[in-house]
Amino acid sequence: MKTILLHAVLASCLLAFSGNSPAAPLDPDVAKGKKVLYVMNTSKGVFNTKTRKPPNEHQLADAQERGADDRRHIDFLKSLGFVVTESDDQTTVQKANGMDLIVISESIRGQAMMNRYRDTAVPVVINDPDLFDDMNMTGRAINVDFGTDNPVRYVDMVNSPHPLSAGLAGTISLFAAGNYEINWGLPAGGAIYIAHLHGYPGKWPIFAYEKGATMYGDFVAPARRVAFNIFEGRFKEYSPDGLLLYAAALRWAVTTPEPYTLLRTGEFFEHPDLAPPRAKP
Repeated sequence: MKTILLHAVLASCLLAFSGNSPAAPLDPDVAKGKKVLYVMNTSKGVFNTKTRKPPNEHQLADAQERGADDRRHIDFLKSLGFVVTESDDQTTVQKANGMDLIVISESIRGQAMMNRYRDTAVPVVINDPDLFDDMNMTGRAINVDFGTDNPVRYVDMVNSPHPLSAGLAGTISLFAAGNYEINWGLPAGGAIYIAHLHGYPGKWPIFAYEKGATMYGDFVAPARRVAFNIFEGRFKEYSPDGLLLYAAALRWAVTTPEPYTLLRTGEFFEHPDLAPPRAKP
């Protein structure tokens, strides 16, 4: 409980410190022509991964719907201008070479992925909370550092000046109608806090790390990292506001980082590859 309150207070302090200088708006065309690797589980519905037995009728129907939802997800990426390369969750990290973005679907098998893309210098958007600890997005305790709540519909926006908030503020509905599963994480202090479950400031379905920010375990983010709740099979349920937030997450991930970024200490971190030259003393 103390950890949750600490993160809530920390988020408020960061917002108070940065609230008078909102970041530049995102370029709506920034995704056009950018190459994205969409990582998903392409074997779902073929066999049970544990018993290697064919799925029953109900399992097959569920798997087919999850596959259809991956298709909707991919179509959404293309609608923003991304050039999508599809990849199974079994492929090697070399598949990301030359990509501008990696999107990891919630349909992947966490044990098959682990920390495969943790060290890549390519921005990553993660939908699956099972990878949060492997990617150093959060700690390792299930249902404490990351988890899934159900049924849920609303989130509280806490950082409206930030481009990841897409101009939204207050309490919004992620889904067009009804309540569904929402994945969440409890990020490290170096994170950018965007939205938490309505009334639960320790559960964040939308958060991010800037390039160079300190992630969990003092791991330094090699590129931008975004956690965004997309529970498998639920992409079709998202509201216009939910899709607006997701478009902002994707566009922000491929936008060149600004030279100065507010970190957990309230100091400004200077990217060594972006900062202007210093005068010699």
